[in-house]
Amino acid sequence: MSFPWHYPTWRETAAFLAPLVRDGDRTLAPDQFWAVVTRVDRYVPANLTPENVYDWVILDTDDMPVVPRPFLEAVAERMTAVFANPHFVVWAADCTRTPAVDLRAELTRFWARLAQLGTEPSEPNRYALDPALAGTPRITRLPNVDDAELRTWINEFFRRTGFLYPTLRDRLYHDELRAHVSEAVARHAGGTVLDLGSGGERFVDLPAGTALMRTDVSEVGLELARRADTLLPWVTYVVMDAQRIAFPDETFDAVLLTDAIEHVRDAAIVLREAARVLRPGGDLLVSFANLNSLNQVLTEKLGYPRFPTNSQHFREFTVAEVRGLLDDAGLEVRDTAGVTFFPYWGVPGVDEAVRAITDDDPEFVEMMSEIGRRVGAEYAYTGVVFAQRPVR
Repeated sequence: MSFPWHYPTWRETAAFLAPLVRDGDRTLAPDQFWAVVTRVDRYVPANLTPENVYDWVILDTDDMPVVPRPFLEAVAERMTAVFANPHFVVWAADCTRTPAVDLRAELTRFWARLAQLGTEPSEPNRYALDPALAGTPRITRLPNVDDAELRTWINEFFRRTGFLYPTLRDRLYHDELRAHVSEAVARHAGGTVLDLGSGGERFVDLPAGTALMRTDVSEVGLELARRADTLLPWVTYVVMDAQRIAFPDETFDAVLLTDAIEHVRDAAIVLREAARVLRPGGDLLVSFANLNSLNQVLTEKLGYPRFPTNSQHFREFTVAEVRGLLDDAGLEVRDTAGVTFFPYWGVPGVDEAVRAITDDDPEFVEMMSEIGRRVGAEYAYTGVVFAQRPVR
C-alpha cells in the first residue's frame, strides 16, 4: 500500500502534515498515511466513537458516509480545522503548532455533507472490510518503537491475522520462496538448521533426520509455527532475538533468514551472529525486499519517493548492500536468485489500475514469476542470496 503521490490533494496534505506530526502523536487517518506519519489509527468502527481523542484527524471527505455523525460532530467541536483542500480536512487538537488560518470557505463542503448524514453510517466501512488488515486498529512504522513495544506489537499482529496470502500472486511467491529454502535445507540433510524470525506458518520441506530450530521474538508467532509444523518431526522452538543468538559458535550447518532481514533493527548484527553460529562450510540463505526492484525504480523516475513495501520493515536493501553486509560478516556469496517480478506494484497512478490482473490473473502471475527468475536478484521484487562460511 503506497501513498498516492500522483493525486495533488493527497500530496498537498502529506506536505502539510510531515513537518508537524510528532512521533507518539495519535493520528486518525486513511491507511495510506502510514507512509507519512509514524502511527495511523485506522477508520475502523472501534476508533470512531466520540470518546476517542486524537492529536490529529485527517478526514477524507469522501469517507464521511462510513463515519458515525456523532464522532464527526465531536471532532468539529473539540478540535480546530488547520488545513483543507477539495479532498481533505485536517483537524488538530493543538493548533499552536500550525499557522492561524481562516478555513470557513474551505469547510463549506464538510458542513454541507455533515448535515446530510444520519446518526449511523450510511455505507459499509471499507477499512474494516480490508482482509489484509482485518482486526487491525492501527498501523505503526516499526523504527519508532522500542524493543518491548516491538515484541508486544508483533504478538498482537500474530494474534490478529499473522501473514496472509490472499491472492494468487501471494501464494505463488510463497511457494517459490519455499522452494529456495527447501533446496538450502536439503544441502544439509541430516544436519542442524537454524530458522531466524520464523514466526507464523513458515513451511519448509524437512529431510529425514534434519533438526530444525525455529526462533522468533514473538511467542505467539512461534506457537502458530508449531501448529503449522504438525507433520514435521525434529523441530524445536525458542523465543529469541536474532540480534542476540543464544547458541555457541559453530553450532549449525545452515541458517535461514527468510522474509526477515527487513524486520530487524540492525541487519549487520544479525548477519554477524548468523555467521558466528555457522560451522565452516555451512550455508546461510537470506531473502530481502529489493530496494532496486523495477517498481521502485519506476516510481522514482515518475518523480515520486520510493516507498517501503510493508509498514513492518525497518529497512529494505539492494543486492549490493546485502552482499556488502555478508562480506563484512565473513561470509562468501555463492549464488543469488530473483523471486517474482512486480513492475507496477505500488506505483502511484498505475498500481490501482492493474492490480486485479497482477494479483490474480493466472497467465500474468505465472509470467511475472518466470521473469523474476530470469532477471535475478538485482531487479526482481525479492532477492535471495546464498552465502557460505569459508573453510579455513
